[in-house]
Amino acid sequence: MANQEHLALLKQGVATWNQWRADHPEIEPDLTDVHWSEIGFDLTGTNLCGADLRRSSFWLEMEEGNLQKVNLNGEDLNYAFLKHTNFRGANLSGVCFDSAFLVEVDLQGANLQGANLEQAGLTRANLSGADLSGVDATWVCLDEANLSQVNCSQAELSGASLKNANLCEANLFQANLSSLPSDWEEEPWAKFAPANLSGADLRGANLHQANLREADLSNANLRGANLEQVQVEGTNFRRADLRGIPWTIITTLTAQSSANFEGVLWDQPEEKTR
Repeated sequence: MANQEHLALLKQGVATWNQWRADHPEIEPDLTDVHWSEIGFDLTGTNLCGADLRRSSFWLEMEEGNLQKVNLNGEDLNYAFLKHTNFRGANLSGVCFDSAFLVEVDLQGANLQGANLEQAGLTRANLSGADLSGVDATWVCLDEANLSQVNCSQAELSGASLKNANLCEANLFQANLSSLPSDWEEEPWAKFAPANLSGADLRGANLHQANLREADLSNANLRGANLEQVQVEGTNFRRADLRGIPWTIITTLTAQSSANFEGVLWDQPEEKTR
């Protein structure tokens, strides 16, 4: 149950609330079990940094909100529209963002372990250093998102769109980035081009039919990854680790035009015995 003093202050309006937060930065507001319809005003610009919002009937639309280090563990935010919202360092583990629009949100260092991001829109989001391990992000849109040093180990990212995304030094160990058939897409591939995957950990990742055209995979670790029917025209594999990938697949990759395989590590084909 919410701290009634904290709730009463919030009901006095954004200006009063934000001034109280500025005067008492050490206090982490307890707003659990709050029915937001009772607040009665637009919460845009409200400083909810570090607040505990669990089990609250959370609002579905917000701009410019400060939710830094907020605790929303396990909450339901399906179809939410959050623009320019600050979620830095927030605990969003297990949160359901199914079909939500998170436009240019800042999720740097946030904990999204096991969250549901299915069909969510995260265009130009900042997810640098965030923990997305084990998330279900089927059909997620991460176009132009910053995913540098993100942890996406064992994440479900099939059908994801990562156009112009930055995944430099990202951890995609055993992640599923394969394609999914679609009635509304002309090309049924997971889309990366021209994503920055330089130095990414893609060991054991499933990239079946992914579109990696013009992507930067220099120094990436792709040991044992599934690269069947992957498109790599113009892709930079310079010094990438492709060991553990069958030679038959390697030959299909190297046959595609303009791909750079300079300094790549791969298993040499076994010589046939006479």
